[in-house]
Amino acid sequence: MVLAPALAAPSGPDLHAVPLWSEGRVLVAGTGHPLAGRDCVTVDEVADELFVATLGDEALTDWLGLPRSDGFAPEVAYVAATFEEVLDICSAGLAVNIAGSGAVSGSSRHGVVFVPVRGLPDATVYLLRSAGAPSAAVLAVEELAVRVARRETGRPGPG
Repeated sequence: MVLAPALAAPSGPDLHAVPLWSEGRVLVAGTGHPLAGRDCVTVDEVADELFVATLGDEALTDWLGLPRSDGFAPEVAYVAATFEEVLDICSAGLAVNIAGSGAVSGSSRHGVVFVPVRGLPDATVYLLRSAGAPSAAVLAVEELAVRVARRETGRPGPG
């Protein structure tokens, strides 16, 4: 099982996706970044930035809802193995990232700010597991995840 934020439900013949919650997105940048003090930003305002991604160019392009008619494509300068590495790169001022707003509560990293991004659709966090007949333990974890998401967000996930 894994938690995965996505703009659309991940699908595949061997995959079962359970929506847990939806959230807006934030720009992750170092405190010295010119946009760090803003109340919010748009994707257009970060078009010339270097990005750090966890999954490479294609995944970042999907995450930003691209391609766009104006041809904007993010320039991925770094690919990090973990979100902690993303935070390290952003805090060093080497690149920016777009993350789910849940990253704000999940990180207290010094030297990093999270600025809401306007104009992007919310992302949904899914619990992913193998399709097929799950064990009782897997079903129990899935049910618990849905209950916790409902309690923490005040609503069930979409879907």
